[in-house]
Amino acid sequence: MHLKFYCRTCWFEALKFMIWRLQQRFPESAKSRACTHLPCRSARTNAGARATDPRTERRARGYQVTWKSSSIASASTRAARNRVSSAQRTRTEPSPRSCENQQGSGSGPAGSTTETSLTSQTGVSEPNGARPRAEPVEVRSVLLLAVLQCCSVALCGCEPRLVNVGAVLSQKRYEQVFKEAVSQANALYGKDKFKMNAISVTHKPNAIQMALSVCEDLISNQVYAILVSHPPQSNDHLTPTPVSYTAGFYRIPVVGLTTRMSIYSDKSIHLSFLRTVPPYSHQAQVWFDLMREFRWNHIILIVSDDHEGRAAQKKLETLLEERETKTKNRNYENLDQQNFDFRRTPKAEKVLLFNQDTNLTALLLEARDLEARVIILSASEDEAAAVYKAARQLNMTGSGYVWLVGEREMNGKALNEAPDGLLGLQLINGKNESAHIADAVAVVAQSLQELFEKENITEPPRGCVGNTNIWRTGPLFKRVLMSSKYPDGLTGRIEFNDDGDRRFATYSILNYQQKPGRVVQVGIFNGTQVVMNPQRKIIWPGGETEKPVGYQMSTKLKIVTIHQEPFVYVKPTKSDGTCKEEYTVNGVLIKKVICTGPNGTIPGQPIVPQCCYGFCIDLLIKLAMSMNFTYEVHLVADGKFGTQER
Repeated sequence: MHLKFYCRTCWFEALKFMIWRLQQRFPESAKSRACTHLPCRSARTNAGARATDPRTERRARGYQVTWKSSSIASASTRAARNRVSSAQRTRTEPSPRSCENQQGSGSGPAGSTTETSLTSQTGVSEPNGARPRAEPVEVRSVLLLAVLQCCSVALCGCEPRLVNVGAVLSQKRYEQVFKEAVSQANALYGKDKFKMNAISVTHKPNAIQMALSVCEDLISNQVYAILVSHPPQSNDHLTPTPVSYTAGFYRIPVVGLTTRMSIYSDKSIHLSFLRTVPPYSHQAQVWFDLMREFRWNHIILIVSDDHEGRAAQKKLETLLEERETKTKNRNYENLDQQNFDFRRTPKAEKVLLFNQDTNLTALLLEARDLEARVIILSASEDEAAAVYKAARQLNMTGSGYVWLVGEREMNGKALNEAPDGLLGLQLINGKNESAHIADAVAVVAQSLQELFEKENITEPPRGCVGNTNIWRTGPLFKRVLMSSKYPDGLTGRIEFNDDGDRRFATYSILNYQQKPGRVVQVGIFNGTQVVMNPQRKIIWPGGETEKPVGYQMSTKLKIVTIHQEPFVYVKPTKSDGTCKEEYTVNGVLIKKVICTGPNGTIPGQPIVPQCCYGFCIDLLIKLAMSMNFTYEVHLVADGKFGTQER
């Protein structure tokens, strides 16, 4: 008979039934043969001892069918050994008699019943004095019993657990890509422990429908993780939010595929979200490395006053502060002049925030009065186009200027208004949804393999209706995912930081060259550093081929000094606001300039015009005449000397 079973429970029930049938067929053969080699009195005594000895009772219970692996193995081994040895003794010894018959023929019905027990089982009556033979069928059946019991032990845990993995994809055609990625991952991971099953849906028109679909189509199927891509419309960033909120409520990990918005890095909002792409704010790392590559120490940062702009500002300012701290520490350790680093560390000379109501012309005029000529812009596509247009009207896109932007700022409408020589970034494989699906599935499979090696793995929640309990294994699974490392991804090396964002992302460094009307790749960021392509020359704003210095000395300088005689003397002005004419002992007129600063003779020290003169003032006047610049002098407010940076 050929039987095919599709689940582990079916195997157990079938084995249990077959073992029961075998025990019904041969109920007492082992016991009846055990006493054929013993005197009756001794056999009865031993039988009574076995009946009262707890160890014997436990040994007897070992023959019962249990579904604990140790009991089954020991019981099957003992039963097989007893039956085989009984069969061997039957072949070699004289005709056995029951224990009662050895005492005499008048032992009653019990003796006759025992005497015929062997022949009744085999169905063959032996003549007097003949040696009965053990049926080969009985021995084979007993051995089959042991084999079946051992098989039942081996089957425990062999059936792989079915693990559902969900996905919310941008288009229908990616569902087949998702299924193929799951099939490939099943061939590499899990083996006998688990088998992944793909369950996918596409994006819905609004957030409510999307949340309902997550509950009804994914969570109701007990998914262990959910992959979510960015919706097809580039300006619609709300669709991944209901997926993250709904799954995050139950602590089901959500793996973003093409979502770049920085808001998803906030783990107080998106509890279980991680992604195979970096946020837009990560571009600040590449901007910082470009500043170091081209030795630009001063920049002007223009950012939109929203979450994305503030995230980019925070990231860049953090990098600049860390760089300054490292330089100070290095100089402190190397006090000798030979190893001292006199270079000024990169810093943002000014940060300008704007929104829809901001006068962009006034904003850019403020930037134009600064010395820095390297402008970094973080804005949306429409906002960037408006900034480019206003900058062109103020002649801030010509020679001497540098414009560094990200991916959004040189896309669509923004690229149509972009200045010549613009330097921008583009995430490599950032929009390749198929590649990100394959990498995300591989990361999930690799993490599931590690997860199933741990204890206390609970089942995910089934549905949302009436269920407010979080998945207890969810936070553990998220930690396993975030600590995973996948070096051979289609999109490159995959690792995650503490916010669940991808580390070591690679970017193309692009140069917009207006004359040929194309975007040229002039370098890459390989995840750790900038690597420029020397074979491709950068066209800078104004059509220049030489790298701009990144700053321009203003013709009107602000000079800050301190009252320190004889270098700088400070005296109050006359009542008309002018300085009193004074002469030296040699009859030379003392040159004085107006300097604003705190008046030490008045409580509260208000800022008032005063007269400054001395050796440093004479030197300033000479330099201004020879270098053709104007100036205004200010006294330091706190009356203290500054540092190299301030």
